[in-house]
Amino acid sequence: EDVKAFATLVHKSLQLAELCLREDKFRAQLSQLPHLLERLLSLLDKVEACEDKTILIKIIGHMAHSLDRRLELGRLEGFKQITQLALLRDPTLTSQIVSTLNQCLTLQAQAMETNSERANASEAGGATSSAGSPPGSQPGSRTSSEAAEEPPSP
Repeated sequence: EDVKAFATLVHKSLQLAELCLREDKFRAQLSQLPHLLERLLSLLDKVEACEDKTILIKIIGHMAHSLDRRLELGRLEGFKQITQLALLRDPTLTSQIVSTLNQCLTLQAQAMETNSERANASEAGGATSSAGSPPGSQPGSRTSSEAAEEPPSP
């Protein structure tokens, strides 16, 4: 009886935590807590109900919105741990695992795209007047084939 009551309390607490993390302001505050992801991953091993594991995966997914948290999740081998839960063959849990991993990959791809766009913009801003000129057309410049044909200087 006490075990069942405790399991119910844990379940309701996880639901409340997941609900709070849907809000940006709470997510930002909770993401500042040290070792939170580590504790969530530890809890993932300890809870037995697949429904509780599913909620924990959602919570971890909310936490993984920032690049730092995704990197921390990788360092803690959280992606591996989450993926291994698919072996439980619970359809709801597996669906949440796929959704969370997809979200992390999508966020990572967007971050990489944004960084690439910033790099391209800074390169375009620092380009010289020879940007549109073919190689070797500027005074004193040589193409790589011209440089290769010349004997090395003594």
